[in-house]
Amino acid sequence: MKITSFITDVTNPIGSSVCSSSANFTESVRDPLFARGLIVDDGKKRFVFCTVDYCGIAGSFYEKWRKVIARAAGTQPEFVALHAVHQHQAPWLIGEDWVEKKTDGRHLFFGVSRKEKAWIESRLKTLSKSISSSLKNFKPVASVGGAGVRTEGLASNRRIIGKNKKVAGIR
Repeated sequence: MKITSFITDVTNPIGSSVCSSSANFTESVRDPLFARGLIVDDGKKRFVFCTVDYCGIAGSFYEKWRKVIARAAGTQPEFVALHAVHQHQAPWLIGEDWVEKKTDGRHLFFGVSRKEKAWIESRLKTLSKSISSSLKNFKPVASVGGAGVRTEGLASNRRIIGKNKKVAGIR
């Protein structure tokens, strides 16, 4: 068994839409967005695990990204696990097969326009090159282990608590 990793900047350009709205646009970039992944080869099959710093990738975009990733990694799309971290100040790529469109060419409320497809394609090309390049860096895996631990008192919430101890906003 062998493993390699990849990382690619997939930051959307200024002016592109974010999350699930055609009314919210990127005004500045504080932190770049990345696609990160691992490729595991067991000698018979190659598996890709890829996480993207986007709000979501669904519909025809999901299928296309999996095909591009699979081709670059030398495997089949069914061996590609593609995930988005679901942060709200990032793109949500929803394929046209999933939503209705307004007459101006924008989706009803998911923010991918025809113009934005160009930068999405460029990010896919960059991702593909990064994955292909990573194939030269496979390292052997000597052993695989696992562990488990019971967790208590661990939680997450989307509320931002203000100085007055009340909810000041959500993320």
